[in-house]
Amino acid sequence: MIVRQNRWVAPSAALALAGTLIATLVGGLLSGCTEPPPPPPGCGAVAPFALAIGGRANSPALKLPPEVSALMTESARARHRVVLVRVDGEPAVVHDEPFRTTAGNPQKERVDFDEYLGRLKAAMREKTRAAKGEADPFGALTIAARATEPGDTVVLADSGLQTVAPLRFQDDGGILLESEPAELVAYLTDELEVLPDLSGRALLFVGLGNTAPPQPQINTRQRRNLIAIWTAIAEAAGAACVRVFDDAGTAEVVPDVPAVTVVPVATGPPPPPPCGETVLADNNGVGFVADQATFKDPAAADRTITAIADAMRRGRQHAELVGTTANVGPYPGQVDLSLKRAEAVKRVLVGAGIAESRITTRGVGSRWPGYVPDRGPNSTLLPGPAAANRKVIVHLSCG
Repeated sequence: MIVRQNRWVAPSAALALAGTLIATLVGGLLSGCTEPPPPPPGCGAVAPFALAIGGRANSPALKLPPEVSALMTESARARHRVVLVRVDGEPAVVHDEPFRTTAGNPQKERVDFDEYLGRLKAAMREKTRAAKGEADPFGALTIAARATEPGDTVVLADSGLQTVAPLRFQDDGGILLESEPAELVAYLTDELEVLPDLSGRALLFVGLGNTAPPQPQINTRQRRNLIAIWTAIAEAAGAACVRVFDDAGTAEVVPDVPAVTVVPVATGPPPPPPCGETVLADNNGVGFVADQATFKDPAAADRTITAIADAMRRGRQHAELVGTTANVGPYPGQVDLSLKRAEAVKRVLVGAGIAESRITTRGVGSRWPGYVPDRGPNSTLLPGPAAANRKVIVHLSCG
């Protein structure tokens, strides 16, 4: 069962000190006497609780949504384990302590519980700050999974922009952000065999795609795909349910922490040259769905291709459209699919007023000079290179 929540929570006031930044995470924990809201249906019961979170570079200081804070508080009150996993380049468990008391009356138990919450707050403030450079939320999620059992709750609070293996989002111009989630999961499962065991856990994601300088913001399409990637990983790993909280950003930079490599973000295509080659691909809005001639983002594709039509209206160029594919399936089928991709671009050009006589199309499948090898040692499809190979190359001839 997949449950998603998309609701903005107002950011907290600007905070200057690093300790105060991370302390915003636990604001909800201190309201121990407040009745919590009921847990979301089917995703998040009062149970042992593992939170993977870090005060790290390039990801904003996060504030947990009220439901998540309340769930952690009530899990602690019920004397379940509460585990904190630091998210940085070398994630690790930094707190693992259930609430214990020998109090013989409610008043003393309340005092003991407040003291426990104080220790938990201190751990979140002091121990979850990044100690190592880079970002490994996948590794932190794996550690959190090992610290829990079926029926428990696991929370990953992070931007999700990983910079170490097996998810180096910064490589090859950030193309992994455009990869097909199913292909990426197949690569992690079949080629690397590294999926965590989340069987029976409720998995809550907080802040996926939220960034802080110097990491530029990713665009809406990339953010949607990043959420889809992490959701697909959780499902393949056996999570009983997945809930996505994509609010929870404070927009605050966490100071004085080790650096994290910036993930390149597409800023849109440059103006097409009046003559020469233009590549229509994922990083300029003309990406294609795997195994289809359908644009991932039709509106973005229309804007990019219309710019080429504008250049052609100012001259007398001829456009040759060369479609390509990833190395998937028999080669004749690749050629057919790549031709259909070229024809899809042609339809937009014709719709923008370019005569069909000025356009030719052909398909080359996965055999052309710029093809990027997209098969691993075990012949598993490599998701980043595969995404890079789904394109249409435009040759504008001014002869």
